[in-house]
Amino acid sequence: MSMRTRSDRDERAVAAEWETGADEPTGPGVPRPPAPKTVVWASLVILLAVNALFLLANVAHAMGDGTEDGLLGIFAPVAWEGDHDGSHIEVWGHIQLFAAAAILAVLARSYRSFLLGAWGFALFVVVVDDLFQIHEDVGEVFAEMFGFNAAFGLRPEDFGELLTWAVLGVLVLVPLVIGYVKAGAWERRQSWIFVAILILLAVFAIGLDMLAIMLQGHVPGPVLRAVALAETAGEIIPMSLFLAFTIKLALAPGRLHTAR
Repeated sequence: MSMRTRSDRDERAVAAEWETGADEPTGPGVPRPPAPKTVVWASLVILLAVNALFLLANVAHAMGDGTEDGLLGIFAPVAWEGDHDGSHIEVWGHIQLFAAAAILAVLARSYRSFLLGAWGFALFVVVVDDLFQIHEDVGEVFAEMFGFNAAFGLRPEDFGELLTWAVLGVLVLVPLVIGYVKAGAWERRQSWIFVAILILLAVFAIGLDMLAIMLQGHVPGPVLRAVALAETAGEIIPMSLFLAFTIKLALAPGRLHTAR
């Protein structure tokens, strides 16, 4: 019977995860660069602070009820409504995911990591789907093609959207599985963090979205607005986590090789 244990290289890689590079210039008068851990946490705090401002603007839009009078009139345009396609907070989310995908693409090329490239591709697919409303348009096509019927408070096109998401899920799952099989221990550990964040995003982007549709006509307007706000917050926060985590990976040079 054999037991899998970490190699010395694994232990050194994990221990060095948050250390600054040893080749940084040091000495009197040379400013010490911030530790990677500090940079990552600072980035996450800034991203979450921007999220909070957008969410407060969303609340101000709801409180103003679209009127342009008074201070809340600044937030009268529907673009401040997070549940609206093309809203400011949706664009902000696209920027974060695209930035995370770009960082992963660079890391994948630099370290020849198929798994990180697959995760970059997955995030890119999420951005493209949301930006061009693929699941809405293709969902309507699927609803007609397969003759879906309304059920459980969901419309035929809602079932079409669920099928579209399933197809997109398979599209990104195949390269992820291939990359996972080929990856080293360090990459696999990071991949599970991506999985956790992706599940969190799916719960709100898909689950809460479907719940909001099912509740329409059965609960008061304020409850629907609260659910919509929770959905918006539940989508934008995982996007920030994706970007912050990819920044963490970018600040760990050489870990991919030393941890193999």
